Order: sequence, then C-alpha cells, then structure tokens
Amino acid sequence: MSQVSTDILRVFGEGRGEGLFAKSPSPQLVPKNLSIRADSMIVRADGGTRIGAGHIMRCLALALEWQTTGGKAVFVSHCDSDALKARIQDAGIELISPSASYPDASDLALMQRLARDLAPADTWVILDGYHFDISFQRALKDIGFRLLVIDDTAHQTGYIADIILNQNFGAESLVYKCETNTRLLLGTRYTLLRPEFKQWHGREREFPSRVRNILVTMGAADPDNATCCVLRALKSLDLPDTQVKVLAGPAFSHFEELSLMSRNDPGAFKTVRNPFNVSDLMAWADVAITAGGSTLWELAFMRIPAAVVILADNQEPGTKALADDGALYVLGKAQDPELSARLGDFLRNTDRLREFARVSGSLVDGYGARRVIEAMERSEKT
Repeated sequence: MSQVSTDILRVFGEGRGEGLFAKSPSPQLVPKNLSIRADSMIVRADGGTRIGAGHIMRCLALALEWQTTGGKAVFVSHCDSDALKARIQDAGIELISPSASYPDASDLALMQRLARDLAPADTWVILDGYHFDISFQRALKDIGFRLLVIDDTAHQTGYIADIILNQNFGAESLVYKCETNTRLLLGTRYTLLRPEFKQWHGREREFPSRVRNILVTMGAADPDNATCCVLRALKSLDLPDTQVKVLAGPAFSHFEELSLMSRNDPGAFKTVRNPFNVSDLMAWADVAITAGGSTLWELAFMRIPAAVVILADNQEPGTKALADDGALYVLGKAQDPELSARLGDFLRNTDRLREFARVSGSLVDGYGARRVIEAMERSEKT
C-alpha cells in the first residue's frame, strides 16, 4: 500500500490561506510532497461505517479511468474505514483525510488551500455527497475549479457545476435547477464501473436449471446488519446442494455475529472479506441478494439476477422503478416477516431469473466512465 508521507504542513496560517475560512480552529493535514499537476483530478467524497462506500467507490471508478488517460487523481475523503482508505491508496491515488466534513468550515478551507497553493487553474473537482449543497459548489467554482457533481436525486435547491452526472435508471426524468451551460449526463449510459469489470465485456451468460451459487452482499458497511437477516431467511428454505458466499465490504463491522452463525451452522456459508476484485466473485454467482445502490449496476453489467433488500428510504423509488421494468426483484426491508417467502419465490422461478438477467444486462454496457471522461475533455475545450 502506498503511504502518505508523514511530513505535513498545516492548511491554516501559512502561505496564501487567508480567505474567509482561513482561521478555522481545526487544521487539516496535507502531504508535504503532494503535487497536483495540470492533468490532475481532485475527488471530494466521504465514506465509512455509517454512510457506506458507494460515493467513494463510484468516484474511484472514474478516477481509475482518468488514470488510464495519463492523468493523476487525488482523493479528499472524510472516512473512518482503514480498509476503504487502503483501497484508495492501493490504486496509486494520494489520499488527504480531512478531520471534519462540510458544513464544517475547515472542509472548504482545505479545498481553498488546494486551489490557491497547489492546484493549477481549471483543475477538475469531482464532488459526490448529499451534503455538498449549492453554497459549497459555488465556493469551489469561485476559487477556480472545474466542477463535476455526482448526484442521485436532484434534491438540492440549485446546482452550480460544469457537469452533473446521475447514473441511475430514470434519471432523464429529473429536473435539475442548474445553469444553462451545465452539461447533464443522465442515465445508466454513464454508469461508473471499475476497470476490473472490463474482462467480462461480451460475457455469454449460461444459466443453470436451478440456483446453486448465491452471493449475499449488503454494501460496504451494512450498518444495520441486513446480512445476518438474509442468512437466517436462507437457512429457513429448503435449498439442497446450494453454496452461499457472503461479501463483507471494507466497512463491515458485524463479524462477531457472522462468526457465531458460522460456528452454529458449519458449511452454511463462506465469508469473503473485502476482495480486491469483486467481479470474479460475481461471475461465480448464479444470483445475488443485495442492497439497493451502486452494486446493482455492477450486477446488471455481469447479468446476475438480483433480489434487493431496501436498506434506506432513498433506495426505494429507484429500486421499484427497476422492478417495474423487469430488471430485478424487490424483497423489501431486511426485518420484514415475509423475507423468507419472498426469497423462496425469487430463487425458484428460473425463467424469471433469466429475464431479470437479460433486462438488467441491457442497461449497463461498461463504457460509462469513458463517456464521462470524454464529456469532461469536451467541456475543457469550450
């Protein structure tokens, strides 16, 4: 793992950091040897045990694609997961870890310092997080950054960005309150997938006569431990000759209960902890039981039929829209008493599983990150 130098300089009280927020009492630490070249991208996204890894992982997909063009990426991320931070650094990306996140004033002060002392004019910032409102966006634009905002719901009072990206199904129907020259990249055509999935382009999917390999993945964190709810529901079903693998993400924290379940029922499932290449695990699976979120697009590209557990209210509209389109099966909440019955219904109808794979696979072609980079390049010329 690449290490950020322990030589540091404080953001406040040195150099040109004398702006509106320069006297914040919470200094940020920036690697002393950090260089931000003219072809650099700065990603501002948070993650961890409560909010998961979705924002960071889709930004990582974009940053890795950017690197294939010869560019450099720098992450600024308030994150409490060491494994998630290591994932960023293992990709050869420098990481700056703010002590607090916006609306704390020190967050914007850090970005001001990067712009004034380190970043060339017109450096791209990728902004991904529900808390980065129009005031934060305006401040970044005012200090000279080009701005791409990744958004899911068009919920902000307004947007000030060069590009707005919403990779979700049905995003084309949303109305964004933005400037007339803002470029909108909407829909699954722009789904961000990491390079590990490229090996599966053109994959021919052969579906067995019945389900044998089941993948359970409830996101990077799974704060409410939906994973164990699903495993208990699966145990109640008669599923002979079936293998279950549990993908425990980088911010997963329920290993004690998972280990207890494994000891009480040896061989019922296998736990895979934070694999570097998730696509290989998905390729093994006949079906996936998953949370609503970015993982859905990875499964869709891999043509893996998915049954979705709703972990948060904001996942429900998009998930139900996909279900109405015939792309997946909705299980409801992890605590629903009907979870076992719904799982059985999902697993036993193989013709419908094939249709889920066909419909979802038509939504994501794997070239979304490349299209976004091309849109950024075109924006630079205008």
